[in-house]
Amino acid sequence: DEKLRTLTPSAWSANVVVALNVSVWLVQVMAGVPVMRPTSEVLYQWGGNSASAVLLDGELWRLFTATVLHGGLMHLALNMLGLWAPGRQLVRQIGHGQFLFVYLASALCGSAASRGPTRTCARTALTPVSGPAIVPLMPSRASSSVPLTALASQQACSGSRRSA
Repeated sequence: DEKLRTLTPSAWSANVVVALNVSVWLVQVMAGVPVMRPTSEVLYQWGGNSASAVLLDGELWRLFTATVLHGGLMHLALNMLGLWAPGRQLVRQIGHGQFLFVYLASALCGSAASRGPTRTCARTALTPVSGPAIVPLMPSRASSSVPLTALASQQACSGSRRSA
């Protein structure tokens, strides 16, 4: 653990992801979006994901914007709590660049796979970040020189697990 703290003394990338999500929510609230339970229509107007909008209308940007939208204060708070603490540990395990890659790839894969009329948040991005399964699966920067990009993208898009 001390060796990892030496390699990555600050977990700024996890903090940036949390700050981005909170900032988007604050902008929405200041613009009049309900604090606790915004409607699907409101979230759609802000860029919520809709399969028909993406597939039929070609609005691919919704795959990105939906990853930072949340259905109210409690939704945001729980997701950010689930991201912040484990995310800081994952940053120390794999580094800033790999963490951002895992988060973004997971968010986009989750957004692309979402179903329903209007989807928000990168809920699936939290699984590889906060799930206890991914940290032990990934070689530590402190003990390995194995590039993690292939493993991270496999984890993000397929959710498959390597055997221990």
